[in-house]
This record gives sequence, C-alpha cells and structure tokens, in this order.
Amino acid sequence: MPNAVIQTKLTIPPAPAFGVSRPRLLEQLNLGIRLGHRLLLVSAPPGYGKTTLLGAWTQHGEARFCWLSLGDSDNDPSQFWGYFAAALAQKVPNLLEPIQTLLQNDPAPPTPR
Repeated sequence: MPNAVIQTKLTIPPAPAFGVSRPRLLEQLNLGIRLGHRLLLVSAPPGYGKTTLLGAWTQHGEARFCWLSLGDSDNDPSQFWGYFAAALAQKVPNLLEPIQTLLQNDPAPPTPR
C-alpha cells in the first residue's frame, strides 16, 4: 500500500494539442459498456495512442471512469492494489479505508522474479 499516493498516477493525462480523432474505437468502447461488459481491455504496442484514446473516452464516453497510470514499481502487489483502491475510491465513497485495512493485515506474498 503506498504511504503517500502520487496524485498524478490517478489523473487523466491532458489531451494532446493535435490529436487524431478515433470515432470508431470510441464507439467500440461505448458498445462494450452498453452490452454490459464491466471490464474492457485496450491493448496495443507502445506509441499507438492507448492513453490518448482512453483520455478522449473519459470526456465523451458513456461510463464512469477511474484512472490509474502504472509504472515498473507497480509490479509489487501491495503497491498495485493500494493504487487501484485509491483510484476506485475517487468514485466510490468509503472504499479506501476497508481495503487499506485488508492490505495492511494480510500482505500479499512476494512476487516471484
């Protein structure tokens, strides 16, 4: 569990000044929500515009959003779940404290390297 949450990890990056419109992909994401999917995965190589697409979707999409930017240090299960909970807590009141208690009382086993 992170002691101090780095707020930039929970902040949607600003849209680039000159972005490419992706209406077909935005509609596919909205369709997933309309069909009742609770988790959507966007996968592409680095530099293909995943962050830009999802940032645009948060502005024009049909769902509520939480944002979490991950880095190499987030491979630690406790760190990851702490940030995951902090992201969700921005939209779900009273969520963070019980999760923090669980993470502190039952630490995840170390990740094999």
